[in-house]
Amino acid sequence: MATAGAGALGASAALHGQAAPKLRSGASYAAWRQDMEVYLARVGVESALSSKRTADEWRTMVRSVEQWRNEDELEALASIGIGSLPAATEAGSSASAASAPATGDVATKDKVKRMRGVVTRLVELSTRAYGVIYSALPDDLKLQATKGADVPANFAYGLWNWLERKFQSTELDNIGNLLDQWTSMRQGETAEDESFDAYLARVNQLRSLLEHAGEKPSHKFKSRHSSAASGQTPNDTTWAASAPD
Repeated sequence: MATAGAGALGASAALHGQAAPKLRSGASYAAWRQDMEVYLARVGVESALSSKRTADEWRTMVRSVEQWRNEDELEALASIGIGSLPAATEAGSSASAASAPATGDVATKDKVKRMRGVVTRLVELSTRAYGVIYSALPDDLKLQATKGADVPANFAYGLWNWLERKFQSTELDNIGNLLDQWTSMRQGETAEDESFDAYLARVNQLRSLLEHAGEKPSHKFKSRHSSAASGQTPNDTTWAASAPD
């Protein structure tokens, strides 16, 4: 099933002749998000982002689908003489063969099959969407999302929501954290530690996050990176400037 999903995604991407947009930095997140939404819609997996579920609910869905697939695999192999069915499944099959099922039983089985199909489809869509989003992230964000955040593998909504909270959150605690980062930000001591361009990129990213949260850095904050925010190369006077007044 996963191979078929990956093949469909590749075929759709090739059809549109466009690679998934890459997230280059936090400063470009807003524009990237819009481009990615368009791309996911083009390849037919955008609905995975609107399914608001918790990480635990996602894990339950994945475990259920894996169990159903294992059961189907065992039954298929047993039908050609490979392996054997679990006792419960085998007993059920024998009982079905001994007597014609009632109409209600057939309807129930059909409903269960449909419901399993819906859940399986949701898992497949999320898996495909997650793969596209994850592959578009820089290595440091991939590491943060998988190691430092509670984002289970292939949980597209979880990863999408985590990125939004990281780059667009306007909660008071997050704003306070951003302001702390702004007033304490420093460039590396030497060019080998951090180039000015890299430092400028960090400054601009943090500035854009504060502006999005409605907290545009005040001119009162005469920090060491004040000139960097306007793209100027720092000089001795700049480095001697104090942090906030």
